[in-house]
Amino acid sequence: FFSVAPFVAMSHDKAVLDYFREKKIAKLMDDFVCELLKAKPAEPYAFLEQRLAKMSGRQPAGLQLLASRHCTHKFDPSRPVPRKVIHEILDTTRTLPSSANTQPWHIVVTQGATRDRLCEKMLQKFDAGDDGKAQYENRPKDMVDRMEKAVNDYGRQFYEEHFGVPRGDKAGRREKYRPNYEFWGAPVHLILCCPYEQSVEEGVNGIFLDMGTVLTAICLAAHAHGLGAKPQFSVAKYHDVCREVISKAELPDDMLVVCGLSIGWPADGRDPRTQPDFFPTRLSVDETTRWACCDPQWVAAG
Repeated sequence: FFSVAPFVAMSHDKAVLDYFREKKIAKLMDDFVCELLKAKPAEPYAFLEQRLAKMSGRQPAGLQLLASRHCTHKFDPSRPVPRKVIHEILDTTRTLPSSANTQPWHIVVTQGATRDRLCEKMLQKFDAGDDGKAQYENRPKDMVDRMEKAVNDYGRQFYEEHFGVPRGDKAGRREKYRPNYEFWGAPVHLILCCPYEQSVEEGVNGIFLDMGTVLTAICLAAHAHGLGAKPQFSVAKYHDVCREVISKAELPDDMLVVCGLSIGWPADGRDPRTQPDFFPTRLSVDETTRWACCDPQWVAAG
């Protein structure tokens, strides 16, 4: 348990020290105990030390951004995000790779009255029990074991541990899901789209590969600015509301609504680069990677 103490003591990163002073170490210890009760005794040590390492400031800047990126679930609605910052974030996507340079993304930026109208209309449907339906599936019905494990871990950690909602409490879970349609308080909401005919009717799955690339890049660029971001498949369920509120000139009929993306400053002045919000555990590299096609000497050298 105390094997991480020297690691912490050696850290000269002020953000790490502030993190512990604010008593958020208690949450890390809770995570540690939860992992300790699982089958593999070595895992909790690795998990906690990885979490600490992500805040240590010892990695290259790009890796620190990747390691600390997470979804924000509480934004400051009173603090505007300048248009020039959103433009700069989107401008970075021009360097991204895409299939044969197709760049299939179509991004609609909403803010102010339009953003508020989207929330109002989506909440009306949600509160009336109409959950909508996206025009594509975002995950398989029958998942391989490790995917199912990751999904179940996320549900348990997000609803049961983070929000304290029991697994069988459907009403409680629905209440915690509702802020999706308030965009978690974010003042800016992006709607990511791509060509419907090619991606759905023709089934060109490479388009979704490119959409994942641009979504990730926007999240990382926002994170680099100290902004929070929250991708939302939930918005695709109400693609009809998006079309009702947004004109055809901005959201043409031939575009598929892939997802929404809320962007804003985290609440309470928190810097997401050093003070994480809810941060679910992830599958390990060993669970998602095979080193079978490498020289044994290279693998053994570490």
